[in-house]
Amino acid sequence: MTRRWMWAAVPALLGCAALFGGGMVLEVGNPEANPEAKKMGAILVARATACSQPAKSTVTASLVRMHGADVEKVPLTVTRLSDAGVFAITGKIEGDRAVIELTMSNPEYGDHRPHTLVRVERGAIQWASLKRYPVSPRTEDLKELLAGSTQRL
Repeated sequence: MTRRWMWAAVPALLGCAALFGGGMVLEVGNPEANPEAKKMGAILVARATACSQPAKSTVTASLVRMHGADVEKVPLTVTRLSDAGVFAITGKIEGDRAVIELTMSNPEYGDHRPHTLVRVERGAIQWASLKRYPVSPRTEDLKELLAGSTQRL
């Protein structure tokens, strides 16, 4: 009886350790909800959540478009806001369809760099298209999102 209880408790305890052990997530939000970002004319707000030091996080952003058969990436401006780990993404979005690619890093997590993709159509963020990747997305992922599909291969 004691061993059965122990085998049931071990997975539960491991789950709790992962929950409280922390992780690194890049949240993406509407700049209308952040007065500082709204004042800057931001197109997105990125919030870096890291275990204990979100202020050490950095975020990069690019506008991704198709140029013929090639994928073209144009850097967007990322500005650190007054709240720790919060960034405003600004820049000009031209064309009917593009994807914004965000990447986060934090020295506490070494080479782990989560990525987030979100499609933009006619200047409007398509929130339902948002995809998260634990590593750099494949070119096929970018092309799929640019084509308008929100299903992962």
